[in-house]
Amino acid sequence: MLNRAIFKKEWLKLRWATLALCTIAVCSAIYFWFNLDFTFKSIEPESMMWYRFAQLEDKPYARLAPLFLLSAFVIAAAQFLPEIIRNRVRILTHLPCKLRTIVGHHLFAGSLSILTISSVMTLAIVGIISQYYPNEIVLISAKDCFFWTLLALALYLGLSAAILERNLWRKSFKLLLPVLLSLLYFKNRYTGHDLILIALILWLTLPVYDSFLSVKVQRIKSLIYPFSIGIVCLLIVGVGTTRYQQEYRHFFEKYYLFYSPILNDFIYQKNSQGHQFIYGTQHETFDRQEYERLLPFVYWKNLDIQGKLPFTIADQHYDKQRIKAARLSLQYRPAGLKAKEVALYPLFNPISHAGVIPFPEEVFAVKHNKIVIYDCETIQVKQRLTEQINTLLLEHKVQFPIGTMWGKITNMKPFDWGYFLKDNSGELFNLRRGDNTLSINTVPVPKYVGDIVHIQATMIVRSTMPLFSINSINHLSTLYSNNRYGCFAHSILKYKILA
Repeated sequence: MLNRAIFKKEWLKLRWATLALCTIAVCSAIYFWFNLDFTFKSIEPESMMWYRFAQLEDKPYARLAPLFLLSAFVIAAAQFLPEIIRNRVRILTHLPCKLRTIVGHHLFAGSLSILTISSVMTLAIVGIISQYYPNEIVLISAKDCFFWTLLALALYLGLSAAILERNLWRKSFKLLLPVLLSLLYFKNRYTGHDLILIALILWLTLPVYDSFLSVKVQRIKSLIYPFSIGIVCLLIVGVGTTRYQQEYRHFFEKYYLFYSPILNDFIYQKNSQGHQFIYGTQHETFDRQEYERLLPFVYWKNLDIQGKLPFTIADQHYDKQRIKAARLSLQYRPAGLKAKEVALYPLFNPISHAGVIPFPEEVFAVKHNKIVIYDCETIQVKQRLTEQINTLLLEHKVQFPIGTMWGKITNMKPFDWGYFLKDNSGELFNLRRGDNTLSINTVPVPKYVGDIVHIQATMIVRSTMPLFSINSINHLSTLYSNNRYGCFAHSILKYKILA
């Protein structure tokens, strides 16, 4: 009876705060719905919104995420601040019941309030998103709301521990923990590693229990507790360092890589701070004059001024026109290796007699065992195109799951080469659609090329298609050039400066 009375007392104390937050959540969701509906009606085609979500990771519901954290602040304050102000916590610690049971019922009531508010927010967000986006994006929204709920519970426990703590220094430390957790785990994208939040939520009940004991001038006596504090601090430092390096760290050094036909090797130029330059290969460094001499195709104007054009290298004759027409380049960032959270891609359909490639109404999703094509107007699967593309995949023996998809995902281009995909066996394929016709072709890869993890296709004059690839974090090669996938390759780059 006493346990039930404690829970009922806490629930009655929190019911108005919970109701107010639920009302705020519903009103915010309604405003979000109207705003999203207006955005969809203002943008043509609707697939642009899908593109922004999948490729730019622009999540329209992300602005509602602070409401999850707000619920933690309000519930923790409404539940424990009155007890501290009126000095009623000491009475709770002297009830004829185990203190652990008392703490458990208090936290259960507060957590139930947060789960109620978060459930209202989650159902509203998922329901609204399902009206405009496919199931792949709906699942992502549900996942994000789940992690925001976990973060709200962790913040609630940390704030409760800080409010109840009597010692000022310990109070500051216990307040710092939830603040740091909020900063580290309040983000735009979550993975399976972030489920560590569940373990942190369970651990945060210990500081709350310790704060209740502080009212009786007692502490948790087990040595495991201070040891676990050290582990959590190390975890926070590790997660914080990793996130800083991945998202916020700025590298001042820049590298440019060039192939030298004279050395038959790659040469790098390192741009450091203070306008300092270093030139070299993996074996040696040299001055600028030697650097320019080893790159006749890059600094061909020097040879032109000196009257040394045309010239011959490896029985190949090069003049000014041939050098200018054959220059190839690749801009590469390590962030490009990171897979997208949701595998949705616009299915471009250039028409031969049209001068502009329109942004398509169709988008295809790469699933575990097939590809599904959606109509963005109706959010329905286009059965005929879906059956057609999966039949082509079966005919070309494409093995699922598909590992990676590359392509220039924009209609601001003179020609569309579609997408290059690597199947489960490591084979490379080219998926294209043009003149309302789908096609899939096998792309032959030279045997000396290793695992391809990045491809960039570009368009230059005379209908050539240079296809570049990164075949490891630190290996770069030019695989093909010309529209028939003609095989020629440069030496494999062996520097680690791209990572």
